[in-house]
Amino acid sequence: MWHKEKFIYDSHIMGNRFIAVVGQHIKSSCMCFVVNVYAACNYRDKVVLWEALTSFKRSYQNMVGCFCGDFNAIRKEDARKGVRGSPSQRKERCERKPQPEEGNKWL
Repeated sequence: MWHKEKFIYDSHIMGNRFIAVVGQHIKSSCMCFVVNVYAACNYRDKVVLWEALTSFKRSYQNMVGCFCGDFNAIRKEDARKGVRGSPSQRKERCERKPQPEEGNKWL
């Protein structure tokens, strides 16, 4: 994407917790996008993010695209590292563990 002989930058969109770059892949002449995501830990904020990403995807539905980044999806409670505070505070920050298929319904 950073090689000018491979990708022609067209535009970018900065959303809350994501940034998207839109351009043309030179070899294929295909317009495409790459979205880098940094999801919140709590479920409510993730839902807002998924709705914004869904809206973005609808706006660029005729393009090839890739969503990548940190989706803050934790499968097991013992995998949570760096979450400080009492159990009730941790619950507030990471109140619900969304399953991967929940994200798929938005994308």
